[in-house]
Amino acid sequence: MIMKKPAGCVHLIIKQGKIANVVSHLSKMPKSGVIHLKCDAVYSFAEFKKSHPEDVKELKGRIARL
Repeated sequence: MIMKKPAGCVHLIIKQGKIANVVSHLSKMPKSGVIHLKCDAVYSFAEFKKSHPEDVKELKGRIARL
């Protein structure tokens, strides 16, 4: 059974070829399960800052331990 799709997006911040930070802006998260995401855009840091000014703070993220 497929659950309702969450609204929003997820930002993967990539630095030196590694995931530096993951920030979720999704609503209606399930209590458990898998959310399958497909990429719809790749931004340079400058493009991201211009198109997402409210999210610039995300770029100061840590290196994630996945």
